[in-house]
Amino acid sequence: SQPLMAAFATTFARNGFVAIPFDFPGHGRHPQPLPGSVTREGGTTRALVDETIRVLAFARTLSDGRLALLGHSMGSDVVIRAAQKAPDVGATIAVSMFSRTATATSPRNLLVIVGAWEGPAREGVTYGDMEGGTARRAAFSAGVEHIGVLFSPQSMNEALRWLEGSFGVPARETRTVDGRGPPIVLLLAGFVLLAWPLSRLLPV
Repeated sequence: SQPLMAAFATTFARNGFVAIPFDFPGHGRHPQPLPGSVTREGGTTRALVDETIRVLAFARTLSDGRLALLGHSMGSDVVIRAAQKAPDVGATIAVSMFSRTATATSPRNLLVIVGAWEGPAREGVTYGDMEGGTARRAAFSAGVEHIGVLFSPQSMNEALRWLEGSFGVPARETRTVDGRGPPIVLLLAGFVLLAWPLSRLLPV
C-alpha cells in the first residue's frame, strides 16, 4: 500500500527520481478486494503481477525509459516476477525478499534489503555487472525488523545507491532521506510501553 511505501517514494522523489507508489487490490484505498487465492501461485500472485505491469505501462509515459521496481515481503515476489516479464526494467529492489523465481541473472540488477532482526542471513558484496544487468547484492539494515526495514535510513541509502549505479546516475553530494523512521519507532515503543502494564490485566 502507499503508506508502507511512502518513505521510499519520498526519498526517491527528493533525490531526483520519479516515484509512483500505488495501492494493490485489497490494500490501502484500492476499491477492489484482493483477487484469487493467496495459496495458489496462479491466483493472487498473477493478478498482482498483472496490476504491476499496468502500473509499469503508466510509468513509461512519465519516464525517460529507465525503470525500476521496489516491493516488500510478498510484494518482492510480485515485482521480481513483473521485472522478469518486462525486460526494460533496469533494477529491482526486493525488501524482506520472498521469491522462488529470482535467478543469478534475472531480474536485472537485483538488490535485496533485509532488516538485521529478521533472521539469519549472510551479507555479501556486489556481484555481477551493473551494465550487463547481472548485478546482485544483499544489504542489511541494522536494528530493524520486517516492517522497520521500510523506514530505515540505511535502507533508503542502499536503494538510492542501487538506482544510481543501475542507471549511471551520478551520486548527489548530499542525499535527502525520508525522516519518518524515528517517529514511527517512538510510536511503536509507546504502544509497547502502554500495553505492558495492561497485559497484566488479561486473564491467564
